[in-house]
Amino acid sequence: MQIPAQPVQGAYQQPAYGQGPYAPAPPGAYPPQGPYAPGPQQQPYPQAFAQAPARRGSTVLGLITLIAGGAVLASTFLAWLTAGVSGFGSSSISGLQTMTGGLTGSGNTINFVLTGSGIIFFTAFFSLLLGTLIMVAGIIALFRHRIGGALAFVFALVAAGMAAVNIAMLYAKIPGAAPGIGLWLFAGTALLALVFGFVGMVSSG
Repeated sequence: MQIPAQPVQGAYQQPAYGQGPYAPAPPGAYPPQGPYAPGPQQQPYPQAFAQAPARRGSTVLGLITLIAGGAVLASTFLAWLTAGVSGFGSSSISGLQTMTGGLTGSGNTINFVLTGSGIIFFTAFFSLLLGTLIMVAGIIALFRHRIGGALAFVFALVAAGMAAVNIAMLYAKIPGAAPGIGLWLFAGTALLALVFGFVGMVSSG
């Protein structure tokens, strides 16, 4: 019979299962590798999406709209009507006079729309009102170009339509009368605000 040898004290013993150099690494010990591992400056998708830049205004569109609105206001004090026929109190009538005195430039009542003999004429009350509103839209466009552009487009569209009606009425209904520089300025700057209001409304940057 062979008696098994007794282990010598101090000899090497194998580690128990699950311990020692082959034990599994604790969670998080090794960072994920490969193309899908997050980089040092990458952020999770929800945070990156939350930090997307907000829509901003446009300095150029806002300033141009402000200038156009100011020009519509200024047109009130220039000649809207020049005439060389009898029946008119002066050779030229400003937009302000059409509001306070009608197409003759004389009177004390406030007029908004002049009618009679087939004439429909919008007085300078609307150039004052719409010019102010266009300027407000220009201020808004400095901070939110789409909202300001939409407002400027609507106000300028109304202003351009009224100026076009006035010009057509002077040529068609009043012989010898012609639009003055103020009425042309009213129409031209309203069209300018209309164009830039549309640009601000549809632009994305």
